[in-house]
Amino acid sequence: MGGFRPEAGWLRKHAHTLPAVVLLVKAFDGAATTSDAAWDASEARAADEIGRLRAQLAPRECALLVLLLRRRAGGDGGGGGGAAAGGGGALSELEEGRVASLRRRCASSLEPNSLFVLDHRNELHPNAPTARRLAATVRRARSLARAALARMGGVGYASS
Repeated sequence: MGGFRPEAGWLRKHAHTLPAVVLLVKAFDGAATTSDAAWDASEARAADEIGRLRAQLAPRECALLVLLLRRRAGGDGGGGGGAAAGGGGALSELEEGRVASLRRRCASSLEPNSLFVLDHRNELHPNAPTARRLAATVRRARSLARAALARMGGVGYASS
């Protein structure tokens, strides 16, 4: 009898053990470091970590998402000035530039929409726009993993 005969545990490994999505969570203080040299060093370390993780995940068809948890520039999050004060959680111009720079530096390791910035005080509830985008991206990656598993063996995927 010919055909594909998987090793023992193959289905369990691919349905339950290998991740469909890996979420790397990093602290982000884009406005705290005013020195460009200090930011460049920090950005280089982050890009190196992301690149190494992507290389480890490459053979597994696993999505890599990066979540930068941002601390408010105003310190306590009140109306004490600072570029990010005001309750909206919008990034300052400096922070926007630094996030864009990190995206460019990681372009070969990350998909364009797989880097997210969340304000740890304003956006960590499920209805925040960035949290919803992150959840949708995770769901999309899980669907792609299910489809890949179905292509590999024509079997269903256990939902979690």
